[in-house]
Parts: sequence; C-alpha cells; structure tokens
Amino acid sequence: MTPITHTIETQNHGTVYFSIPAATSNSGYVFLSKTGKGRILCKGGQLYGDPVTATPETLASVCRGWHRQRLQFMQKYRIKTYDYAPPLCYKMKRWRKKKR
Repeated sequence: MTPITHTIETQNHGTVYFSIPAATSNSGYVFLSKTGKGRILCKGGQLYGDPVTATPETLASVCRGWHRQRLQFMQKYRIKTYDYAPPLCYKMKRWRKKKR
C-alpha cells in the first residue's frame, strides 16, 4: 500500500512531502519526507515533542498549518535548514535571536 501524500512547493526550501500511512482510516502520524528520511511532525512546527496526527481528509490543512508554524519556528531560532531540529540537550534560549 502506498502512503497518502501531500506536497507543498516553497521558494526557499524546495518541494516538501508529507505523508500518512495508507492503512490509516481514522487518524495517523504525519511524516515529513523532504530528504527521503521520514520524520514525524510535532506540534508547534517542531520535529520533536507531541506528534501531529491527521486523517486523509484533514492531511492538507494539517500540513499547511504545520508548515506555517515551522517557518515561524525557523525564523525565531535562526534555523536555516528545513529538516534540522536543535539538539534536545541545549536550552532553547541559546537558539533565540539576540536582542539588539
């Protein structure tokens, strides 16, 4: 069975693929597969924490919402790579913009 997918085209980050398992009739975890590695999406535009779930009907809206949150998260912590997650051992204060 092939997974159910949704694609978002971005100017700065290229094509981003999202998927859920095909056997998912109720809801399942949403995976990010931009680089070929399947990473589970998490709340707040992050790649760790509480996982995001979606049904085949809600996959597109969940992916668009997570993508917007991800771009805000990347801007806030000055992350340049779309699929990069800061190490868990660091406090997020280190990743925040310095006030000028």
